[in-house]
Amino acid sequence: AQETLHKQFKEYQNIDFLNNKFETRKLVKDIIPILDYKLPENNEMTYDVIKNMVGSDKIVVQAETGAGGDSTFLVTSEKDIDGVTKGNINYCISKYIKHLPLNATLIIGDNKVITLPISAQLILLTENRFKYVGGDFIRSQSLPCEVVDKINNYSLSIGERVKSIGYRGILGIDYILCENNEIKFMEINPRFQSSSFLISLELERECHTNVAELHYQAMVGKELKDVDLKTINKSFVNCSNKEEYSSLRNYEIIENG
Repeated sequence: AQETLHKQFKEYQNIDFLNNKFETRKLVKDIIPILDYKLPENNEMTYDVIKNMVGSDKIVVQAETGAGGDSTFLVTSEKDIDGVTKGNINYCISKYIKHLPLNATLIIGDNKVITLPISAQLILLTENRFKYVGGDFIRSQSLPCEVVDKINNYSLSIGERVKSIGYRGILGIDYILCENNEIKFMEINPRFQSSSFLISLELERECHTNVAELHYQAMVGKELKDVDLKTINKSFVNCSNKEEYSSLRNYEIIENG
């Protein structure tokens, strides 16, 4: 019983660690390129100070934890800072650069790391907050082979590094694609993601399994079999008002609850 409790406690520690954006950048910085960032003290969080720190008028401010963009902000004035720095929260800052946000999903087991199709993340800038609203698996199919290969290789390296600290199961990794096909690591999501349902539907159709089954097998130490899912010819948008997307064609409404 003590051994089981110790294992469960270790798993919770791993998840907390991997949810921390600052710690995961330290974890992988020696194996893949990461975004340049700085960690200002709370008393340095004024617009003029952080603008000088990163050398740009457009600054991304991000808390150490958060999901769906709820803790990632675009700051272009002192007014924006006032809406971000509330409470005793640690933030990192980086220069905003033009990019395409991408996401990769892995299943980490004892015997192997499975990579699943990449999606382009659909991000809505609302009230200076970067909000995740969907995943575009079709757009990612037009990425250069060089980019896809880089992401898959980086993801496998991260998967092996994360496996070495004891994590097993589903894992999401966020990257950004910059100029000259440069890929930079952003963060790790040690959980099911919004895009997991669509990957799961395609796994059921093409490979006679699903994300939950693979996650369970990895968690309990079963051998993961090869999964050959190269592409997904679908994309999705989360919305509460479908009229906002009335111009889209060939869509269906998927309701949850």
